[in-house]
Amino acid sequence: MDAILQWGLEMVRQAQALGPAFDIPMRLFTLLGQEEIFLLLVPLVFWCLDRGAGANLAYLLILSGYFNSLAKGIFQQPRPYWLDSSVQKITEPSFGLPSGHTQNAISMWSYSAFRLRRTWGWVLALGVIALVSFSRLYLGAHFPTDVLGAWLLGVGLLACYIAFQPRLSDWLVGRGLAMQVGLVVLGVAIVFGLYALGKALFAPGASIYNAALFQGGLDAAIESVFTSAGMAFGGGLGLVLERRTVRFTVAGPVWKRAARYVVGVVGVFGLWAGLKAVFPSEPQALGLGLRFVRYTVMLLWATWIWPWLFVRLGWAAKAGSEW
Repeated sequence: MDAILQWGLEMVRQAQALGPAFDIPMRLFTLLGQEEIFLLLVPLVFWCLDRGAGANLAYLLILSGYFNSLAKGIFQQPRPYWLDSSVQKITEPSFGLPSGHTQNAISMWSYSAFRLRRTWGWVLALGVIALVSFSRLYLGAHFPTDVLGAWLLGVGLLACYIAFQPRLSDWLVGRGLAMQVGLVVLGVAIVFGLYALGKALFAPGASIYNAALFQGGLDAAIESVFTSAGMAFGGGLGLVLERRTVRFTVAGPVWKRAARYVVGVVGVFGLWAGLKAVFPSEPQALGLGLRFVRYTVMLLWATWIWPWLFVRLGWAAKAGSEW
């Protein structure tokens, strides 16, 4: 492993040999795989363009984030700048393998291209994913093996989602409210159960780098699990309730779509940043519980509360299920 990491460090140094003129472009490219961008784009699709595509993007990104954090907690691999501070251009608290930005970019942009069913969409998606992947190397955030791991996990997850999601959705439509809510709760239990199993089977080993960074990686892994669980619970429950009590259509004049988006996304970021600011992070058990609440509330707002409100405001009409 040491030889592979040293080879990876050399690849990072080679990427950075392009020169500091690339710092700003690479920071911009890396944003295309970042959580904040998805918080801007997924609601736009869900509220204004294609409700079904937006819901599926949300589910896929939640799954991607969860399996990424699970893998990080299992492999517990360092980031390049944890071993050589001279390559550091950004700071990340979590473990390195696999690259979360790369994996999430694969989920977001590849699934969008799949739904578009246009050659130019795939060309654009692959270009964005390649730029995000390279930016993670250039910024010293990941080794090449981290990026490769993200490609393997991301593509595999995407393929499984595309293959099984339509059949699962068709089956869920015919189930009653109690069963649908019960399945959401079961999904959250599985999220925590798989993490507990992984932790039991892959207990933290001896750190080959800074002990504080190693502990930070462990903390980030469990925080990501609670984030995914909160999003899965809030998003799943919200979509069940929206389908039964709202059933909005994305159709409407541009000004109504713009109003839905602007006001709604202010609410998303208000909850995302506001609750983060007021909720304590210590002690850890309390902080993790409140993290779950924070992401549950944010996803409930995006999937159910805000759609219910904008239909009441007359900014969208009710319609049959689109997904």
